[in-house]
Amino acid sequence: MAGRAIDLAVDPPPDLVVEVDSNHTDIDKNALYAATLNAVWDNAEDDVYAELL
Repeated sequence: MAGRAIDLAVDPPPDLVVEVDSNHTDIDKNALYAATLNAVWDNAEDDVYAELL
């Protein structure tokens, strides 16, 4: 996929995305995830929650 644009009408969205966040970024990740995923699971401290997009 490197070097070419992704067309979600042709290319299927991922089944699973794993992100390890080690530093802060200004990217709006929720907007990015909402465009390609239907749910986000998060582990914050001792809690795990799911957010339907």
